Amino acid sequence: MTTTTSTTNGRLTTQQIDAFRREGYLLFREPVFSETEFAALRSHFEEKLDLLPPEVRPESMDVPHFTDLKLFR
Repeated sequence: MTTTTSTTNGRLTTQQIDAFRREGYLLFREPVFSETEFAALRSHFEEKLDLLPPEVRPESMDVPHFTDLKLFR
């Protein structure tokens, strides 16, 4: 398992890219979003879930970030 702690200027390092190519994934110790940012995203997503009609299952939201700029961020 390869664990990484940071990126350079928001980009993956050469070592991280190599590890991803070798392992197929990267684990980050540091959060991608601050607690405040994550709470806002969670709240936004939960609002979207609450607005789904009763007959629509959440699984139908396969890639909601493709149509929602807040989630795309």
